[in-house]
Amino acid sequence: KGIKEVLLAGHIGKLVKIAAGIFNTHSKFGDARLETIAAYAGLCGADPEVIKDILSQNLAEATVEILRKNGLLSCFDEIARKIVLRASEFVDNQLKISCILLSLKGEILGSEPKGESRNE
Repeated sequence: KGIKEVLLAGHIGKLVKIAAGIFNTHSKFGDARLETIAAYAGLCGADPEVIKDILSQNLAEATVEILRKNGLLSCFDEIARKIVLRASEFVDNQLKISCILLSLKGEILGSEPKGESRNE
């Protein structure tokens, strides 16, 4: 009670599940990490070979270098935007939600609202 704003900050492997509508992020309740990242990479212009490469990985972290190499890190901003939308809907738009997606090294990969720097 009394909370007006929430910042969702964490590793892409956890938070990307929220973009897919999976709010219980424990692995036994669903995954869709790579599929979600691949879908957003496609929306951001990735060619089919890049999408196949993403889908062949075991960890979300491995997709960072694939996207960086192909100039597609901006798709993490799109994923962050969807996370904010899904989380806002989940709380009936009663809270202001923002999101920062991080790599295991603590690198900011994407955010909503935008404004955080990252290395493309």
